[in-house]
Amino acid sequence: MWQSAQSRTDDERRGVQDGGAPASVLGAASPSQDVLFAYLAQEVLAAQPDEIQSFLLRTSVLAELAPATCDRVLGVGESAERLRGLYRRGLFLTAIGADQYRYHPLFHAFLQQRGRATLPEWAELHARAAAYYREVGAGESVLYHLSAMGDSDGVAAELARLAQSWIDEGRSITLIDWLDHLPPAALVAHPGLLVARGDAERLLARFEDALKSYAAAENRYAALHDLAGQSRALKGQAQIYLDTVRPAPATELLRRAYKLLPPDQLGARVAILRRIAENRLNGGNPGQALRLYRLAERMSGEPQTDPRVFLRLGQLNEAREFLERQLN
Repeated sequence: MWQSAQSRTDDERRGVQDGGAPASVLGAASPSQDVLFAYLAQEVLAAQPDEIQSFLLRTSVLAELAPATCDRVLGVGESAERLRGLYRRGLFLTAIGADQYRYHPLFHAFLQQRGRATLPEWAELHARAAAYYREVGAGESVLYHLSAMGDSDGVAAELARLAQSWIDEGRSITLIDWLDHLPPAALVAHPGLLVARGDAERLLARFEDALKSYAAAENRYAALHDLAGQSRALKGQAQIYLDTVRPAPATELLRRAYKLLPPDQLGARVAILRRIAENRLNGGNPGQALRLYRLAERMSGEPQTDPRVFLRLGQLNEAREFLERQLN
């Protein structure tokens, strides 16, 4: 039976190398074949030298196997040679790139089950993998290993670090998917994630969901007496009304957000004033907008005025001078 299974593994490996779909009975979904594979996998593992068994079990924490990753997580220096040797021997290893491999899914599941049950350092291996992937900027791999450790707070903290960049990269759905897997207590401890969720939902035009997320964030920040956080949540709500062309409620929310900010939050206060001024300008009140822009300039000491306000007021010379100053 093992020879037959090994032959199928070789066929699968050749299929991957040739660019075709892996053709392997080992990958079939039949329960009886799963049982057969588990039996064969156990026999294969038991037949290996102790150091190979250890390598297989310890590297099973990884979704993908690369020499540098294995060396770092295991604290060794010969992973490249070992991986190539395992691959040549057909030990349920699939090549996915130059010196990059992946265990056959069923064999991987078997190794993980055995490793989780027998390795005292199982959680530590995941922690090392998370640290390595954080260093190389592989955010989702960090989350995978923290999640495998059951470290919900760690996942939440990592998501808080990644959220804005994911939103900027258009990965709002990915962010929401990860947030959906967090327990409520983790979101309570990290209310910034509720704001991030609102931002992601707003960009996906899920406006009602976004309002609920922002409101939940506002309430949580209020319970923590975090005025800056409350202001962020209110700004998010205001942006929904701006996006849906409802300037009146947007202005009221922005005013509340402005009043909550302490004086030392100068940049945030100026940004809100600019947002209110822009809303006034778009609503046909250029005079009010100009006064707000001037206030923002006095506070920041830097130009803040939208040149459109001069055009709306018929002040063409001022508009030209403003643009010339910006270009110089």
